[in-house]
Amino acid sequence: MSESQAPGSQHGGDIWGAALAAGLNPTKFVDFSASINPLGPPPRVLAALQERLSLLRFYPDPESRELRQALAGFRGLPPEYILAGNGGAEVIYLLARLLAGRRAVILQPTFSEYQRAWEAAGGRQILHLELKREGAFQPSLRVLTSLISSQDVVFWCNPNNPTGTYLEPDVLLPYLDLFTKKGALVILDESFVDFAGVSLAGVGRPWIEKGQLILLGSLTKIFALPGLRLGYALAAPQWCNQLNQQRDPWSVNLLAQVAGVAAVKEKGFLEKSRNFIAVERERLVGKLRSIPGLDVLPSQVNFLLLELKQRLTAAQLRQRLLSEGVLIRAADNFPFLGPGFFRVAVRVPVENDRLVDKLQVILANAGDHPAGSG
Repeated sequence: MSESQAPGSQHGGDIWGAALAAGLNPTKFVDFSASINPLGPPPRVLAALQERLSLLRFYPDPESRELRQALAGFRGLPPEYILAGNGGAEVIYLLARLLAGRRAVILQPTFSEYQRAWEAAGGRQILHLELKREGAFQPSLRVLTSLISSQDVVFWCNPNNPTGTYLEPDVLLPYLDLFTKKGALVILDESFVDFAGVSLAGVGRPWIEKGQLILLGSLTKIFALPGLRLGYALAAPQWCNQLNQQRDPWSVNLLAQVAGVAAVKEKGFLEKSRNFIAVERERLVGKLRSIPGLDVLPSQVNFLLLELKQRLTAAQLRQRLLSEGVLIRAADNFPFLGPGFFRVAVRVPVENDRLVDKLQVILANAGDHPAGSG
């Protein structure tokens, strides 16, 4: 437990900065640092974007009406319970502007933008609670019972980034019941839920309607749309209205709205993606676990958290892979994670094999490079 631990601000997916640093063409990189569906956007999305390019001469719908209607069918809640955002990060920052007078309780290690948004909004009351590795990255109900108060805003990422842990709804509900009975507001980030299971929008609807639970979602990851930035919140109408008043006008661009509508109507894409990633993830895990000095943590999503068990640090490994045209996410700057942790996305087989080959060579020779050297 900690009252102040600054998370790292580095994110995955900066292929442009990596290319500049390595002196390579961005197209020559294989990006394992961004946890995006390796199958790419659904064909229906690409077709819809092409068909509606002529609409760029118009402003986007400031209320994202068609998109919210499509998301209503996707998540099973009325449109008035949905706020579309310029990525999930925009919604997080809007929430911080609205709620920074309260204490943020952040279950760590997790997505760094919860704390960054809170501090950017002037909030300084932050309590970090450690998700214990030996407990499958679950917090202790006993500890939470003694700590949570009515002034708290609890941030919980499920599936969690960067650990890859997913807790089923029946596991989450006792925690949700505890938080809300204490009077806390729960913000549950489900940005990766479509890789692992089901949204809490169904069983959690009573808490959403009472204003005690806000779900965050993303279409960026599962539908491979990071360049368009598209996320949403599922919340009681009063929360959506207040958040909407905090935002800049036209924050969700027209093409993002078009892509989102098409994506959630793509039949069979989610199941195809989950099946592909489940099989390829296990194949990749098997190969990675055969490399001496490398610990692979269990994951139920499209990325893996790993730990180096030798003198080489994650930052050093990232630098050496960079020169090979491979980009990973060093996870050493997440609270409660050490210098040996890094995260990799599950990509297509030929790319995953390239990662394994590079790791085998670098780690086999790691003893030749003392810690602290480039």
